[in-house]
Amino acid sequence: MLDKSQMIDKNQWATPFDIFHLCEKLTGLTFNLDAAANVQNRKCERYISEQQNTLKTAWGIGQNVWLNPPYSNPLPFVEKAILECKENQNNVAMLLNADCSTRWFELCRQNASEIIFFTGGRVAFLNYETGQPEKGNTRPQMLAVFYHRRDRRFLHRVYTRYFNIKAMQ
Repeated sequence: MLDKSQMIDKNQWATPFDIFHLCEKLTGLTFNLDAAANVQNRKCERYISEQQNTLKTAWGIGQNVWLNPPYSNPLPFVEKAILECKENQNNVAMLLNADCSTRWFELCRQNASEIIFFTGGRVAFLNYETGQPEKGNTRPQMLAVFYHRRDRRFLHRVYTRYFNIKAMQ
């Protein structure tokens, strides 16, 4: 069991840029807002910090949003992504643990346009202070994508895809 300081550190882990760019390629989006970041781990020029509180801050309208939320409690972030997609026409891609036993996963299943499961390995997140890969990721990841409008590609059904992360190496 992780103590509170270890959980805080894991909540600060950064997404490697190769995974971030892969997610742009897989979604067809060029992200212009990182909705849960700090100056050390941001992926976009524009970002919302913990102090700004992404759950209370407006994300704008028509944005392409990257969101790697704290994994200790992703539910309110999933709810916010759904709200921002529906009410503000934002496209949102969320990197999450692949855990289909949770309430937030069910919300993703019901509302996401696409869910992409990463197979064949784990994402080596980066320590936000050192920038070095961490080896403590014990869960597989998925990308839940909420497109603000369902075009011909997503004719009112959720697409599920699999991407073998080892193919990047």
